[in-house]
Amino acid sequence: MTETKYYVIDGGEDSADTRYFLVNTEKETAFKLAAMRGFDKLISIINDRTPHLPYTWVKKRGLSGNYNKQQRGDLGF
Repeated sequence: MTETKYYVIDGGEDSADTRYFLVNTEKETAFKLAAMRGFDKLISIINDRTPHLPYTWVKKRGLSGNYNKQQRGDLGF
């Protein structure tokens, strides 16, 4: 894995937003996954399995369920 991305597509006024997580390798996109059951666990596993990346994904506090990119070693205080 060479890169991970988290992003949200606005659903507009009539639909809910859709959250996605994307994993790239040196050659191609390994997968792109829309939020579903186990989504948070998947992001946690990928964070654990990619210590070579300079960042992790940390869930925001509150109801949104969105994630922020955080530099490894940064406690976020």
